[in-house]
Amino acid sequence: MFEPRTSTLALLVAVAAPVIWLVGCPQPVIQPPEPDAPVAEARIEAKDSSGGTVLLPYAYHTDGEVQLVGTRSMDPAAELDSPTLAYRWEFHETPLGSAANITLPHEDPVTGEPDQARPVFVPDVAGTYRVKLEVTSSVSEKTSEPDYITLEALPPQELSVTLTWNTPDTDVDLHLLGPDGFYWSDTDCFFGNPVPDWGEAINAHDNPTYSGDDYDGGSGGSPGTETIVIPSPIEGQYTVAATYHSDHQSGQAVTPTLDIELAGATVADALQPAIPLLAGEVWIAVSLDLPEGTYLALDNNTTHDDLGGPEVNR
Repeated sequence: MFEPRTSTLALLVAVAAPVIWLVGCPQPVIQPPEPDAPVAEARIEAKDSSGGTVLLPYAYHTDGEVQLVGTRSMDPAAELDSPTLAYRWEFHETPLGSAANITLPHEDPVTGEPDQARPVFVPDVAGTYRVKLEVTSSVSEKTSEPDYITLEALPPQELSVTLTWNTPDTDVDLHLLGPDGFYWSDTDCFFGNPVPDWGEAINAHDNPTYSGDDYDGGSGGSPGTETIVIPSPIEGQYTVAATYHSDHQSGQAVTPTLDIELAGATVADALQPAIPLLAGEVWIAVSLDLPEGTYLALDNNTTHDDLGGPEVNR
């Protein structure tokens, strides 16, 4: 029986056909992706009541320096840890009459040049400040979308309470009880609790600071002095008291003097107890309402023990 046979030439053509290249067809060119623009992130750096750093805005008063921070801004086009960003800070909004300036007081730790990422300004007028940050990449030459941060500057409201006495070798202690406060507790600012946290956790301005324990007032010809200051006190009713902690076995009576100032103005001047204090007694002097700055003279003599204070060695 006859069987058709495929020619050698036809077989070669059939095998070779799938690998024929068409001369002159261009190959696709893969373009690298365009780098993303940098991202600006503006923050405010402040210290909380424990001395730690926080990056959150809150109310400042007009005598305080504001530390701006842009170090969290990002440049996707840069290599890891490569400093490629230029920072541009400017005010987007300031209160009427403000002449505040953004300055660069810090030095860049790498270049020694002014640190553009950490400028400062001082609010000079109470009101709203809104700051804009843009960053530009030296790699992609692209500029970020602006980022904004806003803060409120408050007028100064510093509360200052000062206790003085002029009896040698005596120890009298100043106490400032916060709103709803109790004697010898976390709500009482005194030598045993010198920097309590009474307001916002991130705002050290609303916390009192006790100046230090003067335990031999009147010695050496100088009066004993203790002071408590709150830069921006929270609203509420405060109580001011003085404890005659120790007479150092002398049996002397003491008549302390109390002065209170709010925002630089005198609230109470040269207040004294009607009856001199003996060792172990407490003079509950005044109650003070803030922010009004009004006070009520209590002039109540009681004792450390009656107020629940711990046993002390006099």
